[in-house]
Order: sequence, then C-alpha cells, then structure tokens
Amino acid sequence: MPSAIISTVDKLAIVGCNANFRNILNGGEYRCPVHGYTSKKKCIEKTCQLEVQDFKAIDMYDPAPTLFIQDELHLIRESLGTYASHYESFLKYYIKNVSKSKRDVKIIGATATISSYKEQVYHLYGRNPVRFPCESPFIERNFYAAVDKEDLQRQILGYAPYGKAIVNSVVYSLKYMREAVYEYYNEPQKILAIPNIGISTEEEALELLKDYWIFLEYNNVKRDGNNVDGAIKTPVNEELSSEGIIPFKTRAMTGDESFQDVREVLAEVENNSNVYDGVNLITATSMISHGVDADRFNVMFFYGIPGNMAEYIQAYSRTGRKHTSIVVDLIRPTRETDQSYLKNFTSMHKYKDLLVEAVPINRWATKAVDNTLPGVFTGVLLTCYDPEIQYTSGSLFFMKNIKKAMKEHEINQGTVKDQLYKSFGCTDDDGITHDLGNQYRKKIDAFVDDVFVQIGDRSWSDENIFDGFRLMGYRIMNSLRDTDSQLIIELD
Repeated sequence: MPSAIISTVDKLAIVGCNANFRNILNGGEYRCPVHGYTSKKKCIEKTCQLEVQDFKAIDMYDPAPTLFIQDELHLIRESLGTYASHYESFLKYYIKNVSKSKRDVKIIGATATISSYKEQVYHLYGRNPVRFPCESPFIERNFYAAVDKEDLQRQILGYAPYGKAIVNSVVYSLKYMREAVYEYYNEPQKILAIPNIGISTEEEALELLKDYWIFLEYNNVKRDGNNVDGAIKTPVNEELSSEGIIPFKTRAMTGDESFQDVREVLAEVENNSNVYDGVNLITATSMISHGVDADRFNVMFFYGIPGNMAEYIQAYSRTGRKHTSIVVDLIRPTRETDQSYLKNFTSMHKYKDLLVEAVPINRWATKAVDNTLPGVFTGVLLTCYDPEIQYTSGSLFFMKNIKKAMKEHEINQGTVKDQLYKSFGCTDDDGITHDLGNQYRKKIDAFVDDVFVQIGDRSWSDENIFDGFRLMGYRIMNSLRDTDSQLIIELD
C-alpha cells in the first residue's frame, strides 16, 4: 500500500464509482502475489489470470489514512466546497465507524489568505479548527515572525488612466517598462552604478537582468488578455522594432491552455539558458495565482484590480520570490470599487489581510444534495456492503446484484438511511440530530425510498450502477466538478 497519495480534491467522487477506492480507506483482504493488495475476490489488475484461491489472506492493522493535507484551502469554495463537504463527511463516517481503524482522521488545511476560517472548516469538514499561527493583534508582527522593513520584497504602484482606454494604458505601460529594461540590457554598466547593487561585473549584471526580463500581465477575464495580445502585436511591437528594441514574444496562461502547454511555458521561463531570445511576456488570468512559482517573475502588471482581495494577494505573490519585484496596478477609473482602491491605495495594502473576504461555502445548500446523494449512496454500497455481499449476491457494481441483496435483506432500507444521515452530517456519532440537517434528512428519505422501489420493481440484466441510476433518473458524479451536462456544438 502507498504511504502517501497526491490527488486533487475533486477525485473524492470516485468513492461512489469504483470499488477499489475502498482499498485506500480500509486496506485489502487479499494479496495477489503479482500485483498486490485487493479487497475483491479478484485482482485489481484486469489482465491477471490468478484466482482468489491463489491469493494470500491478510488482516491489515489500522489501514485507513491518518492525515489529510489540503493545500490552498481557500479554493475549496462555492459549489466545489459544498460537494466536497458531503464526500469529506462520508469519508469521516466510514473511517471512524466502518473501517478497521475506527478512529478520526487528522486534517491540516494550508492557505495564505485566511478569513472566517472557523465557518469554512465547519461547513467543509464539520469540525472545530485550531488556527496556527493564531491571529495577532498587530498588523506587522506575531509571535513567530515580523515584517523586516529593511528588506523590500515588492514595490507596488498604481494609477488610473483617465481620458484614455485602459487597454492602451496597459500595453504602453508594458512598452515603457520594456524600454527601461532594454536600456539596462544595452548598457549593463548602468546596473553596476545602482547603489548597493552587490555585483561588480557586466556578466553578473546581465545575469541579474534575466530575472526582470520576463513580464507577467494579469487579466480578470480572457477577453482582456486577447485585447492586450492584439495591441501588443500592433502597434507596440512595431514601434519597439523601429526603435531597435527586442519586441515582445507573448505566451498565454489561461483556462483555454492545456496543462501541458502551461508546463511548457513554465519550463521555458525557468530553464531557458538564453532568456533574452525566449518568451518575454506572459498574459495570464487567475490560473497564474496558484501553484506557479518562478523566480524570474519580478515585473507584473494588473489590467484592473481582481474582484476579491484573496485573488489579488495570491496573484501578486507570484513575484518577488528571489529579488525585489515591481508590481504596477492599472486601475479602471470607471469602476467604483477600483476608484476606492485608488483612493485608499496605501491603506488597502497595509490592511490587506484584514480585507480578505470570507470563503463562500454552505454544506446545507438546498440543491447540492441532489447532485451528491446518488454518489454517496453508491459509495455506501461499495465500501460498507460490497466487501461481504460480493461473496453471496455478487458485486454491487451491477444493478441485478443490488436487487438480489435487497431481496435477501442483506441491505436494509432503514440502516442505509441512518448511514446516509451520518455521512451527510445530519446526525452525529451519538445520534444527535442537527436542525440544519432536517431538510437533507427529508431528501435522503425520499431518495432511498424511491431507489429501493425502483430497483425492486425493475428487471435488470447487466446494467452497472451508472446505467442503472441513469435509468432511474439519477446521475452519479465522476468528479466533484462533474455537475453539468456536456453541450455538444456541431457545424451543419
């Protein structure tokens, strides 16, 4: 069994789709001599020819995970956060009450922008959190750290281009900064003349300038990035070329780019030995704000201030990792919120951590349970019942076997309801009912009653749970982001 598993939170939905997921939560019952552990009466490797008689029976001690670490906790929000909370509650119930471990799992949530964390953790995990380090009564220091005012990490400046289109202001700000940086590139001795620069040769100066050569431009929407890209090609690059200055070579980092494309851009930024001939401008959206750590991002421009403070902090934190960075905020004068940012520019940055908005998440959202209930129900079947019933009625991945198990009273309707109450947090381990969970209890009752009736009344052949639940009018989630039906657009 693996000692550590790295995954994205949306894959929790697999617990209701694949019986092998229970191997992670409760270990295996057998060990195939070739391919390892399994909790089913066959090997997890489909091509394996060995039978269960060839396996070694095992009894694992405390096989459930002991620690869940959630990075970027503030991103588990809105619908994703609500769906995740339902599956997190189910895992908590299963590990503590059904698995061999019979204990809680410790959870660590990491975030650089924290606000109303108690409410978020309650809705996401149903727990009372402890914050570390605890909140300080001081702005610039706490028990563990203090701001070093002698060490300048980022120089942030902002302006509003009145009487001029903001896209023109953005691209010409980029142009003027390119001209300034190119002047240092063309005359590296000017870098050596900077007081306390700490280097003595032109070779060192050009090496240092590599970390300021690539500009990062942030857009709130992809359309703004497209406008910037078009204006860079014409007229900015033409003007730079006429001045004998290396023009912009642009790459985009938005949701339209594949993960492979993003990796290629970052690899070129970090590993290109000839920086001056490579990409020197990246137009990006909010995807740049997390998981992008490159020492060469030290000049950044904002095309308008992002919609919330957490996003703004995360975005400009891409810069200044190694050297002091320059961040330029081009503020939209027509937006009231941006006008407020401009008017209170210094105070906004001083008190930015206090201005971080609370994460929007509600585990009791009325409609959310309609999406998660089928998957959590099948998760209960595949983890709590299938390990035993597979030997009598057959694998519960198939509808005919579920019907058989229900007919043989191996699956009790009332017991399943109680398990779902606890899985969704409507009822705690002591049987105490939470008032906020009453609407979910009603939905669970109606769903279970309907499913038991439909499964019992239908004739099943070889339908699996996906096909079967679709026929009954339900949909099992493959991913926590798998919520909308795909829309296919075709040309005539």
